Amino acid sequence: MIVTTTIAEHMNDNQIASEPKGVVPSPADAIAAFRRGRVQAAVESIAATTQAFAAVVDDSVSGERAASASVKALVKTFVASFRALQETQDAAKAAGVISHDTSRAIHGVMKGIRDDFEQVVGHLGTEVDRLEAHSPGDFGEVCRTVQRS
Repeated sequence: MIVTTTIAEHMNDNQIASEPKGVVPSPADAIAAFRRGRVQAAVESIAATTQAFAAVVDDSVSGERAASASVKALVKTFVASFRALQETQDAAKAAGVISHDTSRAIHGVMKGIRDDFEQVVGHLGTEVDRLEAHSPGDFGEVCRTVQRS
């Protein structure tokens, strides 16, 4: 048997199963179920955007896409992943899943990740420009080398 329910659905089902039939959940229980659902949706969004980012990285090092298009695609998918992470943090904070101190610590880590990514992308852009100034074979060789490692 394959189970396809999400964590939030499972929690909601258990909550509903514990109440007698025909009883409307309390407003607090309904809000809690909504918040758990919001956190679950945000977590699932992180998974999808992270997989998309990984696919773009693979495409970029394959050498099949122009270098400038690779940089744009990397930035676009990184931003989507980063936004999903921020939404998850916001949802978890709103649902009371994490404390304010934990949220602040996560925010600091995320800021560091964003700053590092911006620095790497800036450096990557410079390197791509330099490689594209040489023959196209040079850039293709770099991509093949990266792919092998």
